[in-house]
Amino acid sequence: MSYYCSIRPFLSLLCISFHTVKRSTCGNTLDLKKSLKMLQSVIVNPFFSNSNMAFHSMVHSNRKLFKHTVLWEYREEVKRIRTSHEDIQSQYRTIYEALFGTPRINIYDIASILHVDRNTVSKRIKKALELQILSKPQIRKKSFSNLMEYVYFGKFDDPVESYMYYRENKNVVFLAMLDGFADLWIISNKKLHIKGDEIVGGPRSDFYGRLAPDHTWETAKKNMKKKVEQFDPADYTPQNLIKTHWDDTVAWDAEFEILYRELKYNLRKKQTPLRKKYLLSGSKIQKWFEKLPEYCTIITSYFPETFMTYIPYVLMVETDYEDFIISLFSELPTSSLFFKVSNQLFLYLFLDKSFLL
Repeated sequence: MSYYCSIRPFLSLLCISFHTVKRSTCGNTLDLKKSLKMLQSVIVNPFFSNSNMAFHSMVHSNRKLFKHTVLWEYREEVKRIRTSHEDIQSQYRTIYEALFGTPRINIYDIASILHVDRNTVSKRIKKALELQILSKPQIRKKSFSNLMEYVYFGKFDDPVESYMYYRENKNVVFLAMLDGFADLWIISNKKLHIKGDEIVGGPRSDFYGRLAPDHTWETAKKNMKKKVEQFDPADYTPQNLIKTHWDDTVAWDAEFEILYRELKYNLRKKQTPLRKKYLLSGSKIQKWFEKLPEYCTIITSYFPETFMTYIPYVLMVETDYEDFIISLFSELPTSSLFFKVSNQLFLYLFLDKSFLL
């Protein structure tokens, strides 16, 4: 049994509480249009400088040759621009894979992978973040008893009023309005008593997500269909991809909490400013980073056609085959996130409109 919600577009969808995400326009597309417009002006009026006077005479003597020459140059330039755009998109993908595998990877190492200079890598990363093709590597606490977070999905008589109410709660770390089986999605670092109909609530599991595959939506559809057709419940073996640590504790002090809050939405922040700001020792920060994979889930998201292109959905699924469901929806070419609350599996997906048809 499954239920779904779509998240209202005027709210933050990247787990950044209460920040509006603005639509971005692809700069490469604009550059392409600008270049084509300039080429068009050359065809209409190729004599915009004195240096072209000799060529102007040639055109009058052989208009046919001029026509073929300019058209050939135009087509070659269009081909070059398109190839360049494809190369840049490929570089974005490579950067995503590098950050997913090593969130704090050095710029020089990425440059070595791409066979470009350091400045080019910096520009590519900056542009990918501006276009919301990539998110900065982020972290979320795992489900240890002393780091626990609680998730609630509920129905309310006045969802907007309830949203504003929970927005003022200092314990709420994430809040979103939904359309579907629930009105609000609330994540809190303390237990809450929902002022409405609680559909599901309680401590969450760890988050789980895979590297988004590098293929099209059409390929994703085919792969998912094939997996469904070949699935045999008798052969299903649980992998326990989603884990919980509710009965365990970890060593987590005030300085660890400071580092977590500073790096939660950007794991690539430099260490020196943090040391100076909070008077932290280098060894303390080093220890925190060593323990990070054990204590936190690292999330780097990828949206190949820019974040605002896709429609966010939250699916609630009750199933005995959760690992198969995770494998199935991990075929999507955008980043997906999975977690559990009680006995319900939740899928946080970003879908292309064509996928819904």
